[in-house]
Amino acid sequence: MISTIHMGQVAEVAFKTLLASGLTLGALRVMRDRTAAERSFVAHLGLAITLAVPFAALVLPYWAFSDQLAWLCDIMAPSWLYAIPAVLLGGVTVVAVSRLFGLRRRATVLVEPAWLGALAHAQRRMGFKSGAALLVSPDIASPVSWGLFRPTIVLDERALSAEGEAEAIIAHELAHVARSDWAKLLLARAATALYWFNPLVWALARQCHELREEAADDAVLRHEVDRSDYAAILVGHARHECRGLLLAANGVAPGKGSLRRRVTRVLDAKLRRAPAGLGFAIVGLLVGLGLGTPLAALTLRAPAAAVAPVVPRAVLAVAPVAPAAPLAPLAPKHSAYQAQIDAEAVAADARAEASAGQRVRDEASRGAVEAQRTGRRFSASELVAMSTQGVTAEWLRDMAKLGYSGLSGGEITALAVQGIGPDYVRGMAAAGYPRLSTGQLIALRVQDVTPDYVRKITAAGGPRPRPEELVALRVNGVSADLARAGARARADALSVQVDARAIRVEVRQALRQAMPQPPAPPREPRRSAGDADDDN
Repeated sequence: MISTIHMGQVAEVAFKTLLASGLTLGALRVMRDRTAAERSFVAHLGLAITLAVPFAALVLPYWAFSDQLAWLCDIMAPSWLYAIPAVLLGGVTVVAVSRLFGLRRRATVLVEPAWLGALAHAQRRMGFKSGAALLVSPDIASPVSWGLFRPTIVLDERALSAEGEAEAIIAHELAHVARSDWAKLLLARAATALYWFNPLVWALARQCHELREEAADDAVLRHEVDRSDYAAILVGHARHECRGLLLAANGVAPGKGSLRRRVTRVLDAKLRRAPAGLGFAIVGLLVGLGLGTPLAALTLRAPAAAVAPVVPRAVLAVAPVAPAAPLAPLAPKHSAYQAQIDAEAVAADARAEASAGQRVRDEASRGAVEAQRTGRRFSASELVAMSTQGVTAEWLRDMAKLGYSGLSGGEITALAVQGIGPDYVRGMAAAGYPRLSTGQLIALRVQDVTPDYVRKITAAGGPRPRPEELVALRVNGVSADLARAGARARADALSVQVDARAIRVEVRQALRQAMPQPPAPPREPRRSAGDADDDN
């Protein structure tokens, strides 16, 4: 039945998506003097409206445009010609996302103190609250990141030797995570799969990708990273670009066509790099809804139920909506108001930074006193990194009581970054794993191996797993129920082996009793001492 349906509705979708994506590209051209973050917001808003317009038409009233364009509905091919490319492109996206799970499973946890310290420092400077898993893999050529609730950053093995680039690389990936760029990437993949026939949608998706990278670059440079050093990082990683088509993740490496543009932007000291403000976002949403709603209601021919003249008149009465007209005279007033908001925000940020800096200095001072009392010596940078991750004097004392008194500043920071403290160490010790190394603790914590999980696994029976075996069990999704089933299977197999041995013993005994016994050899009579003398 699907193969016999002609695609009048697809013609309408093509017409609407051409308008939506074309208007967005035009708006981006007009806004070329705005910041990358603001243009990225508009580009992704236009992409979302393009994706939602056909679905919004299902719940909005129809607006019959004209039968003069209805000829588009009569020249479309059968629907299977549309479905084949859409399914293929959707399948490529599914493969690209599934590869991320395999990449994470094969990657190893990074425990290098320099990189973990850079992660902690970048999180503090960028105000990043939630944690991120830091891994290393030989399967990629440049760093990548993905995820929303449990973000993951994977480094290539070549990047490990460039410790001087650690903070800039991690800051770039954290900027992608903070801006939810992975969700925007999947949005662009979905739009190009559904509207593969629309060249403007492909152009808008490419524009969105470029603006995501430029906005991430600006976020890095706003946090005091040297422009020349960062440009050198982009040039170095351009030779090792990952194949993004089959790996749905954000990365540092620029594409061959975007290297010159990104390096030029990075080195431009006069370029504005501010993020998109709340007022700008609200205005953009209002304009997008004002233009997208009538576009979604537009139809090239009236529906079958609209043959009565009253319905078209009622719909046309509310159709001419033009909310974008009064925006022009309000622009100067809005700009002044936005400048006032920006000034107040800068002042509030300065006050908050001063207060946070004082708290860090106070905690670092208390940590220094505790270090002197216990005989440990840390540098000022180590004390600051430890303090920003919540390491207190009490934390150090408790860890020392648990046997972790000789840790370096980098090891303490690495433990704190992953949320490992005295409570976690006590729980693992109570579960049967006392005095684990820092590397083992980090590997277990990154894979979410909790004391409760350990108790459930060990209660299932069998030999106690080693720490690295616990990590492997967790990575491969082995639950306590599965472990118990395996233990029962081993017990059943052992019982069968015992029964088999008992049967074999009984059979041997029965065979011995059934077979005749051979006669015993004659025994030679014993000779007395007198007989021996006679022989002599």
